Amino acid sequence: MKDFYGPGMTVDTTKKFTVVTQFIKGSDGQLSEIKRYYVQNGKVIETPASTIAGNEGNSITTKFCESQKTAFNDRDVFTEKGGMAQFSKGVAAPMVLVMSLWDDHYSNMLWLDSTFPTDASADEPGKGRGTCDTGSGVPSDIESSQASNQVVYCECSSLLGGGCWGRVVTDWETNSQHQVRPHRLDLQAAVRLRRESPWPPDSRDEGGGGLRERHRSIQHWEG
Repeated sequence: MKDFYGPGMTVDTTKKFTVVTQFIKGSDGQLSEIKRYYVQNGKVIETPASTIAGNEGNSITTKFCESQKTAFNDRDVFTEKGGMAQFSKGVAAPMVLVMSLWDDHYSNMLWLDSTFPTDASADEPGKGRGTCDTGSGVPSDIESSQASNQVVYCECSSLLGGGCWGRVVTDWETNSQHQVRPHRLDLQAAVRLRRESPWPPDSRDEGGGGLRERHRSIQHWEG
């Protein structure tokens, strides 16, 4: 799906949008699935299904990760490092959410949004990762010409309950001014809200707008 995420695409990255991530617990108590939704202009947007043969699905599961490594002819580092079982141990412990702007001195970030390895065909499964030129992303260029770039991450929270270990809701907004408002979240209210407001919202919730407004009402802003 090459027209889903980017400037002017289904999720238009030139405009503000919300990222919703669900960590879903299986019947065995372990993390079984990770789902991702986006909300933009009052509309809930689901992650599109994979069109790669042998790698069907639109969420992260053990089967999806293993079949992706086979389809892409990659080393299965996911399984080598313990897969979902090991991930479960990680998310069960206290964690700190860190978001930043950064560059990559190893591969110029080409692994994320270009053709990588650079001598591969962009039409080969797993190699065409984005539209950026294979000569772009050089850290010395980024740090000299784009050192003043900024991004705003706001209204970050984790909602617990309803069969999920948590849901991180993040508003992203590029802006010429850095305007981050740190906050605390009343977790008891968040659990109550999660139970009253299932996700994804139905049409009566106007694509999540009602949920976001109610969610804002239980936040305590600082600074």
